[in-house]
Amino acid sequence: MSNLKRVLIPALLALLALSLLVGCDEDDIERSLGKQTSAAVEKEFGLNNDPVLGAWVNTMGHSLVGQSKRQGIPYHFRVVNTDMVNAFAAPWGYVYVTQGMLRFAQSEDELAFVVGHEVGHVANRDSIKSFKNSVLFNIGVALLGTQSETLANIGGIGAGLLMLSYSRDDENDADLSGSAFAYASGYDPAGSTAFFQRLMTEIEKDRPSSFEHIFMTHPPTDKRLAAEKKRPEMNLGDPAVASRIGRCYARRYAYGTACTFYQMALDKKPEAIPTRLRYAEALQAQGLRERAATEYQAILLRDPQNARVGTALAALQAPPSGQTLATAAEQQQAGALLTAANSASSDASALATASSNYTFTMQAPTAGVSGIARSSISSMREISNREAELPDAVQQAFLGANSAISDANETVFALETTNKAVAQTSGLLRRDAEGLRNAVAQVQAGRAPAGDLAVYRRALREMQLAGANLRQAMTVAAAVEPVVRRAGQSANDTVSLVGTMVGSKEPARYIYNVNAAAQNTVSKTAAAAEAVNRIKSATTDAEARALLAKLNLAAFGASPELRATYDGMTAYYCHVSPREVAALREQGLGFGDASFLLIAAGTRDVAPSTLLPLAQSPDSLIDSLRGQGLAMAGPVALLRFLSNAIDREVAARQKAQG
Repeated sequence: MSNLKRVLIPALLALLALSLLVGCDEDDIERSLGKQTSAAVEKEFGLNNDPVLGAWVNTMGHSLVGQSKRQGIPYHFRVVNTDMVNAFAAPWGYVYVTQGMLRFAQSEDELAFVVGHEVGHVANRDSIKSFKNSVLFNIGVALLGTQSETLANIGGIGAGLLMLSYSRDDENDADLSGSAFAYASGYDPAGSTAFFQRLMTEIEKDRPSSFEHIFMTHPPTDKRLAAEKKRPEMNLGDPAVASRIGRCYARRYAYGTACTFYQMALDKKPEAIPTRLRYAEALQAQGLRERAATEYQAILLRDPQNARVGTALAALQAPPSGQTLATAAEQQQAGALLTAANSASSDASALATASSNYTFTMQAPTAGVSGIARSSISSMREISNREAELPDAVQQAFLGANSAISDANETVFALETTNKAVAQTSGLLRRDAEGLRNAVAQVQAGRAPAGDLAVYRRALREMQLAGANLRQAMTVAAAVEPVVRRAGQSANDTVSLVGTMVGSKEPARYIYNVNAAAQNTVSKTAAAAEAVNRIKSATTDAEARALLAKLNLAAFGASPELRATYDGMTAYYCHVSPREVAALREQGLGFGDASFLLIAAGTRDVAPSTLLPLAQSPDSLIDSLRGQGLAMAGPVALLRFLSNAIDREVAARQKAQG
């Protein structure tokens, strides 16, 4: 390239950028950078392409967009494969949720607030405003009109997107959008307060690296929490608000939780017939026939001609659904299974002790690695937010380094995640074991429905394998931490060189050193990633097994009506109809078996019946599905939400019963 071209081309690109920025239609540059950065994000992190998880997140996202003031652009909602806890918006409606965020969020209401927050950023054009003030903007403009997807270092833009900062006002406005959009879309707006409360109590006291982005770019969490509590949609003293939130839970078949909010509304406004009718129907759905009849009669006193009530009362006259109890053969078999369940309980207790020791042993080393990652993230964010125009070769060095640094820090996020997963899953297995003993004992006593024993036997099998997965993970992890540390230190060294390069009047002088440092980081990261992925695979399988067992045990003590509500809850998270869940249960499957089978069928776009033999065989269903290519991260994310929703249902019913 001639010297003249070297001078003219950057100048022309700068003029292009200026014309796009000051022209009549800023959409042009936002659309172009949106396409650019979305390709970069997906190259850097990779997508979770599970279609069931994708459909679920996409449905949520578009329901939130429906409340936004900015409707005229295409929106895309995708899950990216990083353990970093984050959600972020690229220009032009590309919204990404990380696997780490799916793990941290404990309910879909929390996730709805987070995604709504990002939709708010898109609606307010915050992403493009932030982009304009960064190194990445000038790089992105320079790549407009090129086949940038072919550039090896494009992932550096994707990693850099996470380094952008919004103003405090932008963040506060996005919080307002998040809770307002969630409430208007049929979610519980208290998901925002639950999210912030856990950030304060579980995260801010330690500030591990995987959460660093949250603290760097947002206002203080306590102030955000206080602001959320003052919003009108949080006022449960308003019967309209309480009734609306009740409907949001009923929509998900969480009738016990819905009743809690309906009762709040009726305490304030007892004459509200629509709310009382929904309350009665939610009671009836749970099999609470006498209480439902009382509420229906109260409605008739005010509205004697209410046809809907008449139909419901007629249905209550039918005898309740019966259950065939365990056969003598099942009771005898339960005796042998109870011995195995007692052994599993002892094993689970020993595993919980080993997990506690592991967590204590790994605490200091992991904190040290996290500190190194925090340092590189903080420094790289500062560098990325500078306004600098870099020559082509310097741009490539910057992007390559940014990608290498991001990948190295990803191994730190993954190590943190797996350490937490060991502790959480071992606790879940301990509770599973206690539940299994009680459930099998009821079969042995002849007080449980016929067919439940086979469901509990499959739960036991997965629990035993989950324990083996966790022990494998703990054995490997101790040797992995030094490898991850070396990758993190190399990333930190690379950041220092990048800062020198970007801040220099002659940045090209540092290209060789930056490229060499980045390549060293890539080499060390490859070893770290391979090691961490082994642990990650083991802990993901362990959690999948523990969730299957827990959901299978949800049948314990549940009436036919309550099992039908669990059919609906399971269907909601698996993106199918309740009848499809019920059909699998009629074939002898538990809620956990059915959940994994339905998600696998949806992922492969086949009828669930074609996979039914896998669940009915004596082999592990998780092993069979993984052997057929099902990645467990997607199902685990959805079924964790289902598991937590069932826990809330149980707690709501227990509270209602005193």
